[in-house]
Amino acid sequence: MRRGQIRQGIIHTAIAATALFQLGMVASAQGPKYVLVDLGTNTSAVGINDSGQVAGTFVNPDGVRAFRTAPNSKINPTTDDLGPGVVAGINKFGQVAGSTDKGPFRTAPNSPINPATDNLGTAGSFAITVVTALNDSGQVVGYGFTGGGHGEARAFRTAPNSPINPALDLLGTLAGRFTWGYAINNSGQVTGVSDLVDSGSPFFNILVEHAFRTDAAPTNPVLHDLGTLGGSSSVGYGINNSGQVVGASSTGSSNLSWHAFRTAANSPIHPSTDDLGTLGGSSTARAINDSGQVVGDSFTSDARQHAFVYTNGMMYDLNQLIPSGSGWELAEAVDINTSGQIVANGQGHAFRLDPVVIKVSIEIKAHTSPVTINPKSSGKIPVAVLSAPTFDATVRVDRKTLTFGRAGGEESLAFCTAPEDVNHDGLLDLVCHFDTDRTGFQSGDTRAVLKARTLDGIAIEGRALVRIIQ
Repeated sequence: MRRGQIRQGIIHTAIAATALFQLGMVASAQGPKYVLVDLGTNTSAVGINDSGQVAGTFVNPDGVRAFRTAPNSKINPTTDDLGPGVVAGINKFGQVAGSTDKGPFRTAPNSPINPATDNLGTAGSFAITVVTALNDSGQVVGYGFTGGGHGEARAFRTAPNSPINPALDLLGTLAGRFTWGYAINNSGQVTGVSDLVDSGSPFFNILVEHAFRTDAAPTNPVLHDLGTLGGSSSVGYGINNSGQVVGASSTGSSNLSWHAFRTAANSPIHPSTDDLGTLGGSSTARAINDSGQVVGDSFTSDARQHAFVYTNGMMYDLNQLIPSGSGWELAEAVDINTSGQIVANGQGHAFRLDPVVIKVSIEIKAHTSPVTINPKSSGKIPVAVLSAPTFDATVRVDRKTLTFGRAGGEESLAFCTAPEDVNHDGLLDLVCHFDTDRTGFQSGDTRAVLKARTLDGIAIEGRALVRIIQ
């Protein structure tokens, strides 16, 4: 889940302007691969849901307009134009939220902007109200501020599918007068940034602020200071459903070098474990999915801004993971969904990046065909990932990433055993055992799905027929 766009530009500009371009931990191009889908000219994406719907903004002769695509589709100007406005996020139902010249809005599912029904009102007496994100319950997060160089700013979080209620929705601060909310998960936890010293200005205070994570309380949630990577300031831009927060933090007392970070679930920033590194200069994490994959942007050693994905413990330049010779340069990655699809922007175009998946054959070792599974059993299901002449499963598969069950994402791995030639083709196969009661099978299911990644990060998927008994 991702952050909004507005104030982060202020902080990121400060980061870029003062960046010390130091060497970071950069992975080679041996990582996940992606198919690049160009969504159109004069477009900018902000989010993608688990159906592959992308939301963002495009410019045409009528001005700045919001869009939401159909699942896994390019922009269709006839059906995807939502009307004048700037989008901040999209949820699994196709609701989008953002701002128009009439004020902040949240649409009905898969509907255009309707000013008569979608207006959220304002954050109390604040002159300006900005929406930054929404969750699957229709809770919207953002902030209100007085405008100008002095005054006050305060984050808000609405009730599900409700307008802003200033009496109940305004969040507190860590110590000063300013709080900016950037992202929200499905529990209602919010992350953003709040000042530690009351300087009297929401803009001149950007180097004495910390990222925060709220609890999920329906009213007056507590803000928890997440700390930093060693510097004096940090910002939270994304949060997943486990409570992991991503963002950027200064790493030294000078606040000249900023690194992307990812916390553990519902934990503060730990400098020894949470620094994601850079592509050569300063870096910023923008969003995180429920698998812990992170996307964002980083300056390179030659001062180019490049989009990155952080997966399997390594940061990859996305420009090295798309087809060579594409001619495109991706500057920022802004969101990633459960399937690992990414939305990024560069050269005036929005892009969807679809992970390349290696299809493998799997065989469930059993005495019946189709395989009979009782999901209430306390036993284990032996599954073989079959090797092929061009794919040695025993050495290519990253075993710790193996999942198996009804949808394929179930964390049911118990252990792997010595390789065997299960299908008698002269090639050794990877054999692993999965806890039956953690596979999530339900009555009526007819297929089992195995998912994993190779050691160099490429997705793997295999399927087999099953029969479920109770």
